[in-house]
Amino acid sequence: MSEAVRVVVILLILVAFLASRPLEIWLWRTGRIPDRIAALLLVGRLPLFVAVIALVSTASWPAALFAVAVAALAPFLLYRRTLRFLDDEAARRGLRDRRRP
Repeated sequence: MSEAVRVVVILLILVAFLASRPLEIWLWRTGRIPDRIAALLLVGRLPLFVAVIALVSTASWPAALFAVAVAALAPFLLYRRTLRFLDDEAARRGLRDRRRP
């Protein structure tokens, strides 16, 4: 894969990750996706982005796996906190009564 193609692929994936965020927020506020899925979408962006970059780049497999493991550490630690934040935000906005059970 040429360098130009790699850069284009990484940029397209980055744009997709950034462009999908408002849609995810809208889906969460309307109650179409639950808090747990929204939390996973919020904290799961970094490891997924690092994994795609590791696959597209010329990094060795051990280096790529190490980078993905390090990138997955923060979401693993922040998942519960993000879930609590979404719960507090839904309560503050009065979204709890409109949400699906």
